[in-house]
Amino acid sequence: MPDLWDYEVTSALFWLCAHGELTRQVALEGLRALFRLNLRHVPASAELCYRASLWAERLGRQRAYDSQYIALAEMFQADFYTADKKLFGRSREERIGFVKLLE
Repeated sequence: MPDLWDYEVTSALFWLCAHGELTRQVALEGLRALFRLNLRHVPASAELCYRASLWAERLGRQRAYDSQYIALAEMFQADFYTADKKLFGRSREERIGFVKLLE
């Protein structure tokens, strides 16, 4: 996972909490579960950021945010799952097989 993953999960959990979708207790339990996963964190590098910028350009993204994950998946030859239907659609148009739609 990119280093920013933990920040994203924290943000999402507490956004759900603020909007009444989760209790604070459940959000905190989610954070504890996140850190029990022992995920491998990959720090930003010039190469990873460069690859992300190429992916952003290829997929017509104004920001390279999601492209960081795509570049990382490419680096590790792994599938990338997204709930972003627009990103998935552009990936299909570009015939990028390792981007999958999370339904």
